[in-house]
Amino acid sequence: MDRGREGDKRIRLAAKLSSQLDRIIQTFESSVSTQDPPSITACVAKLKVLPGLERGSELFYKATKLMKKRANRITFVALEEPELQLGWINCVMNFFSFYKMSSSLSSNDSSLSSNDSSSGDDDHITKNKVLMFVVANVTNYFMNYVVKNPCRDSSMTSHRWVSEILNGHPICCYQMFRMKKLIFLELCDILETKYNLKKTQNVSIYEQVSLFLYMLSQPDSVRNCEERFQHSGEIISRHFYNVLEAVCMSAKDIIKPVDPSFRDTPDEIIKDARYRPYFRDCIGAIDGTYIRVCVPSHLQGVYIGRKGYTTTNVMAVCDFSMCFTFVWTG
Repeated sequence: MDRGREGDKRIRLAAKLSSQLDRIIQTFESSVSTQDPPSITACVAKLKVLPGLERGSELFYKATKLMKKRANRITFVALEEPELQLGWINCVMNFFSFYKMSSSLSSNDSSLSSNDSSSGDDDHITKNKVLMFVVANVTNYFMNYVVKNPCRDSSMTSHRWVSEILNGHPICCYQMFRMKKLIFLELCDILETKYNLKKTQNVSIYEQVSLFLYMLSQPDSVRNCEERFQHSGEIISRHFYNVLEAVCMSAKDIIKPVDPSFRDTPDEIIKDARYRPYFRDCIGAIDGTYIRVCVPSHLQGVYIGRKGYTTTNVMAVCDFSMCFTFVWTG
């Protein structure tokens, strides 16, 4: 399944950002020894046709003043791409607004002064190095937290695997999800239409219900489920609990008697002479079982059963059609 154009766009943007940062660093390392920096006229000519920079605007005139600085001209030309050049201009202007150095801002608009002396260039290079440090940290954050290196990179994605199960041999669906394909599809439709289970951009309803049933039916860890469905633990957990919430909402509509008043005696008793004299008022069968559970250590005492491990008791009632009408835990 296609991972999405947005992820590819972020990767391309990160690569471009990293490349341009390397170019800026190389430019500053060689700027002191540069013998033939771009001329002011050439830089202003580029500003006139720079997309997004309106001629005659306040930003345009401030940008032209920036071009009086030798280091600024070198940086501006080195960036090459218009969107990066405009972004650099805005970045410098914002930087001047928040970062004020007494040596460069003691006189009116001294940061944009026309003095092209080497000392002025040194001050400006120092400030641009601070800017470069900020950009480097932004780039590092972008690469680590926005463009993440995917851990689950198998070609057998969740969508592809679920599609193969549903379109394959009928026994496969029963083995993986413990229900037949038609029942699985009906369950998905009910949870979506009646109990507000929503698909997301990357995970369909079928995939959500599949991972939920897979977690319940297979003796696998969450890590194995992550590898099986090619999703992170956070995504697995979030969708598992979304489906669980929808299933719990459906319980009140499913686990209930057909006739809550129990006015009629079941046919299984009326038509059987063995049971009719003794079970005329019987409404079903009741039994209990124990299910293993994980409990915090400070609460385990009351959950440890006779076999030495933590369990919880479940009581259930079913009618004569073998449908559950009541369930209670604890």
